[in-house]
Amino acid sequence: MKKIFTICLFLLTGCTNTIPVFNNDINTPTITFIKKELSTSLLIYNNNETTLIELENKDKIFTSDKIKINNLVLQNSIMTDIDYDNKYILTNNLKINDILIEKTDKLLININNNNLCIYDVNINESGNYELCDYIYILNNEDKVFIKLNENNKVLFYNEHKMFSSNFLEQIYITWIDTNIISKNTITKLILDKEYKIIKRQLLD
Repeated sequence: MKKIFTICLFLLTGCTNTIPVFNNDINTPTITFIKKELSTSLLIYNNNETTLIELENKDKIFTSDKIKINNLVLQNSIMTDIDYDNKYILTNNLKINDILIEKTDKLLININNNNLCIYDVNINESGNYELCDYIYILNNEDKVFIKLNENNKVLFYNEHKMFSSNFLEQIYITWIDTNIISKNTITKLILDKEYKIIKRQLLD
């Protein structure tokens, strides 16, 4: 039977500051999906370091005065006011301490033997996702069809988007957990022995 995990949803109102996107008390690695109106980023916390990876940028990438970024990974050399120590342009594979980022037929991020794979139609419309623990579909076109298997734990995708009936059927028969990435929210994936997902509203 499909595992069911508790998803905590905290809707914060009456607050004008951006909420923290991770808790420094958590010693396990975390990947936080940051979805704003015109941008999508991943914030990785591992071994007391933060790495921000820009996935999609139509305006400006996520900024917050509450977070010090150790490593900033951009798709191109855009202007940013983020406070960071090191900046990288994602043109080839990157190794940043214990984080491996591979850009081949997909974007693959490996942290402590956990593989997060990003489907991006601008990279490839197919790709091999067999060894991916977690999959995030950045572009939700109806034509999306990637082969899923029992090794995949969670499929993340954006809200208000539809898949083809063939792909929806495959999601059903593989019993993969699904999680929606909503605008102006953070979705934190905690990579413990059993993964956990926490959602919160992102307020500017």
